[in-house]
Amino acid sequence: MLTLAVPRHSFSPAHFDRDASRYHAGVYQRKRTDLVANLDSSLSPIFLVHIKNLHKSVVRDFKGELLDALKGKEYDFGDVVTKGRAKAEKTFVDGAEGEFKSTNPPFDGDGSDSDELS
Repeated sequence: MLTLAVPRHSFSPAHFDRDASRYHAGVYQRKRTDLVANLDSSLSPIFLVHIKNLHKSVVRDFKGELLDALKGKEYDFGDVVTKGRAKAEKTFVDGAEGEFKSTNPPFDGDGSDSDELS
């Protein structure tokens, strides 16, 4: 079974970390946790909608390719399904990971976010 978890943040909020270094360690950790929680609550619905749409697209393509492959006179049903499934899973995983990486640049805010938190 294919499982795909909502990706954890792979950014390095260097600007936030630099500006927040003036806080007490406990305050800094709490504010950083709040920042990550706010990012999660904002980005998770967008990511889940993307995954839903990607799933629909991959299933549609898989069905079309399967029907096209089965129209021929000589075919091995198991082989057609196995190859189609492998291609569909790769397309889904690549689309989910690739789209997330390309639309989630490293965090390098201009400082306005960290100023609001202080």
